[in-house]
Parts: sequence; C-alpha cells; structure tokens
Amino acid sequence: MATIHIGLGANLGNRPVNLVAAVELIGRLPVTQVRQVSRFVETTPVGGPAGQPAFLNAAAAIETSLTPRSLMDRLHEIEGRLGRTRREPWEPRPIDLDILLWGEQQLAEPDLIIPHPRMHFRRFVLEPLSEIAPDARHPAGWTIAERWQRLNRFPHYIAITGPMGVGKTTLARSLAAQLGAELVEEQFDSVRLGRLFDGERSEADPVQSFFLASRCDLLDRNRWLGTLPAWMVSDFWFAQSLAYAEVLLDASPREKHSADVAAGAARVIDPSLVVWLDAPPGKLLNRVRSRGREFENSVNEQFLTQLQSAYQRILTGATAPPIYRPSASSIDALTAELVLVAQAIAG
Repeated sequence: MATIHIGLGANLGNRPVNLVAAVELIGRLPVTQVRQVSRFVETTPVGGPAGQPAFLNAAAAIETSLTPRSLMDRLHEIEGRLGRTRREPWEPRPIDLDILLWGEQQLAEPDLIIPHPRMHFRRFVLEPLSEIAPDARHPAGWTIAERWQRLNRFPHYIAITGPMGVGKTTLARSLAAQLGAELVEEQFDSVRLGRLFDGERSEADPVQSFFLASRCDLLDRNRWLGTLPAWMVSDFWFAQSLAYAEVLLDASPREKHSADVAAGAARVIDPSLVVWLDAPPGKLLNRVRSRGREFENSVNEQFLTQLQSAYQRILTGATAPPIYRPSASSIDALTAELVLVAQAIAG
C-alpha cells in the first residue's frame, strides 16, 4: 500500500474535536490505515474574510490501496459529514482535508494535483508535516525537513524572476511597498548590453560575469550582517543568468559560468520562494520596446523565445529553487496574490 500524507485544518466549531473526528473517519475508509498524526498547531488564517478564527492544523500519514481520485472523493465526503460547505475560497470551515504527498508520485488533473502545488511555502502545512515526515521526499528532490528549514531562515525573501520585459521590477517595487520589505534591484551595464544585443557575441561572457558579480555583492550574507530586515524582495533571482548563459554562451564558457554560479550561491541569501513570471514572447517584446531603453532596440522575438525556453528548463529542473507561478495578471492583483503568499510563508 502507498504511503500518503494528508493535511488537516479547522477553524470553526470545536476545532480539536473536528480534527480527531476526521482522523477517525479516515481510518475507517476501506483498505486504509492511519499510521501517524502530528500534534495540532494553531495558525493564522491566510486569505478569506477578515476576522475569521485561527486554525488548528495537523498532518497525518496513512496507507491505502485506494486510488488518488477515490481517496479525494472520500475525503470530501468526510468534510461534508463534519459540516463543511464549499461556497468561496478560504472561507472559515469546520474541517479541511488535502492530499499533500502520495509517495513520490505526481498527478496533474484539473481538480486534483499531487503533490499539493502550494505546500512548499505554506508554514501551516510544513510545520506539522515536518514533525511526522521530515525525510519524506517531494518528487522535485527536496525533503520536507529541507523545505521547512528554508522557510525558517531569515530574512523572509521573495525573488522575482522571468525573461526581460515581464514586469519584474514593477512587481518587486509594488510588493516591497506592501510588505514594508527591503527592495533589492538589479544593476546593469547598459553600454555592454547594447553591444551584446547589437550582435557583439564577445560581450556575452563579460556581461553574464558582470551580472553574477553584481548579484553576489547585492545578496552577500556578510553585507547584511547585523542589518537583516524581516523581509526582502528582489527583482531578480540570483541564478537567472544561467538562462541567459544557455542562450548566449558557447559550451566551455557556459560550463565555467555554471560553476561560478554554484560557487556564488554559497555566499548569498537564499530566497524563501522564487516567483516566476512569464508572458508570450510577442508581449514581452512589446513591453521591452515600450520602456524606451536605447540599448534594447536590437532585442528581437527570437531571442525572447529562446530565453523563455531556457527559463523553462532551468526552473523545472532538478536543481530549481522553490517556485511559485502566480495566476493573476495585473500588478495590483499580482501584488495582492503575493501578499497572501508572504503571509503563508511567515505564518
């Protein structure tokens, strides 16, 4: 039988009684056994109506021969028996049951995604789960203990990445203002970039080296000693030059740049979460043109398409950082969405 991890939450009625009842009902499901249950952790609600009660959250490890779809249906039945009605997202509820992990299996259906797509930055999920399953491994390669430790590093730090023209700086400024966060903005050499975009490939290696050195300096842990803010937001991800290197550099300098990135990563502040923005290449090009930077005049849609593909490979690969892909599109909506994400990180 497969080992599955379930997240439980309640913020209406007698919360501990509801959690205990849910665990008992799960244990009565066919070909299912409850193996372990975490302690109950009180957490602050994230999203939903203002003023709702605090949650009690827990995690359970179970074994079952049910299919993922069948288990999800049974969990929804248990929620209904305990009084839950589904009317709006993040509303108060007497019980909430989510499938978090199904071993190292993955499933992506419109209404059922395993592993849970937001578990990796939610404190109310990771805290109880790390108690009972610290060595459980996500299909992406990390363990629950590793992700829980990352969430407890300070400062809380959100890095915003994506291809040029996607709106990283605008969003970073808006989010930093909402969070009262320290804003760290990318530095660039417009002269060398202009020559590179005009076709001088000899500038490719120096440009990527400049960006890497600048990011190392901006995020160097020693630079922030004694002055660490509660929150940081940057309009770049430290290792995003790997995407540009893939497009612009030949094999040998690309390998050296990758080694330099790995060495630099040991010096810099790790992000709690990397927000990945994207848009169609044509839209990216329009945005690049609209900001009126002369040194970007030679950027074309083919380059942006290649860059977008490189980001896709790097941010979905085995060494990718913890990623969040927002669903909103406007700056105001994106900011509001990421404020909720920040609340889930901080707890």
